Amino acid sequence: MAKNFPIRSLLIILILILIDLLADNFIVSLFHIKPLGNISIYLLFGYMFAQVIFAPLQSGVSDFIGRKFSILFSLLITLVCMGIASIYLSTFSIGWLIGLICMKSILGNTVPLALATIADTQNKHYRRSFIGSSTTYALSFVILKLVGNSLGPIRFDIYLSAAVLISIIVVVLMLFDKEDLRPEIVSLLHEKRLIQKEKTFIEKIYHEPASIIRELKKKCMQQALFAYFLWEVSMYSIIIALVDLNLYQGTGLLSISMMGGYIAGVSVIYFIPQLTDSKVIKYGYYISTISLIPYFIFFNIVNNIEIILQICYFLHALGNAFLSPAFMSMIAKEKHPEEQGIAYGLIDSSDNMAFMVGTGLGLSVKIFHLQFIHLACFSFASFLLSWIFLRRFKNGFNSKDGKLSGTK
Repeated sequence: MAKNFPIRSLLIILILILIDLLADNFIVSLFHIKPLGNISIYLLFGYMFAQVIFAPLQSGVSDFIGRKFSILFSLLITLVCMGIASIYLSTFSIGWLIGLICMKSILGNTVPLALATIADTQNKHYRRSFIGSSTTYALSFVILKLVGNSLGPIRFDIYLSAAVLISIIVVVLMLFDKEDLRPEIVSLLHEKRLIQKEKTFIEKIYHEPASIIRELKKKCMQQALFAYFLWEVSMYSIIIALVDLNLYQGTGLLSISMMGGYIAGVSVIYFIPQLTDSKVIKYGYYISTISLIPYFIFFNIVNNIEIILQICYFLHALGNAFLSPAFMSMIAKEKHPEEQGIAYGLIDSSDNMAFMVGTGLGLSVKIFHLQFIHLACFSFASFLLSWIFLRRFKNGFNSKDGKLSGTK
């Protein structure tokens, strides 16, 4: 059995996730500094699409070369990309922008590596560990909201210096950490790939896409990815419109209310470890669904709807916070250590696809001047639809031994 994750190692991983999320947000913010017309839209969606393709590949490769090396390499790439971003802010040469987009999307996917590391280094309390990663997501959006979308060269250099300093501290802690970020059991299961005669590093990479495709063909995994994609679309469609695009001036505190609800939600489930993942997910859906009903009833009746809206979305985000840690926990229990990289890479791809859809929806709202009620209806419908796929996923999950039926 893998050893429990030391708290210091878990904090290191959470810091890595935060650095990667902030780097992604800052890279996206580059498009606000000097608009490039349609080219900026193509580059933005190209960047996100490349992450969809390469995230599972990079995290899958870490299954046989080790998590620690993979994470350190990805962190190095992220810092190099931040440095390139600083050069771009000084020159505004599109070549630098294209270069950093390609490098970060192909080789700098730290989040799925970190999630796989958490999953394959635990033998109990998975959900509590994933609560930390979910909180980090919320924290990154809070920081982005406080910082704002306008970045100048001087201001960006301050962020870059802070990121480099934090990264150096993290690397030192990782190198001197007696607990390797990769459990011993993975080394034993590594023989599974050797049996397949994948003798060289190039051959292993060559066979990795086939492993990803095999994973995608598993019916229960398909249901899990669709469910995760749809509820992330539900959240991103609101957050991107409020934080990244700042479309609705009358809802200034709504994004903060949502982040507060999310943090409150993960705090609640942290103190109820006795509940099964399945029940946590069920309660999360009940809370999130019921929470928005008052808004849909009163939006056309009450003149000042903002207070009701803030309360509703606080509770909606609170319920939504139940879902991700429990879902990640169920995946961790089902997958063998040598499969965690691919699994969490595919989950990260679903997250990136949801971000693409949320961004596209936000741009559509901006172009067609849609009201917030239209966005809220779409978000609510996407959330309800995800429940259908998640129920199918849960039906294939045997809570007794933590395995999925019919996936092999």
